[in-house]
Amino acid sequence: MSYHPHDVSRRASLARLLLGLGFVGLISAFFRAQIVRNKEFLAQAEQNRFREVPLAAPRGIIYDRNGRIIAENLPG
Repeated sequence: MSYHPHDVSRRASLARLLLGLGFVGLISAFFRAQIVRNKEFLAQAEQNRFREVPLAAPRGIIYDRNGRIIAENLPG
């Protein structure tokens, strides 16, 4: 097998081409996600961030200084 500088140059050009195509693919995917599908991802983020979680707070009966009930728990 003999060494030819032209073969090395061709391989380097092919490697540059493949790397360039990879970067173009990445940039197009980033563009699509950030610009084209922005509203879709924004809606998903809003649904993830805000969620109502009902918490039942522990309550008790409140008495005045004479022991009479002034506030009590009512179901509902």
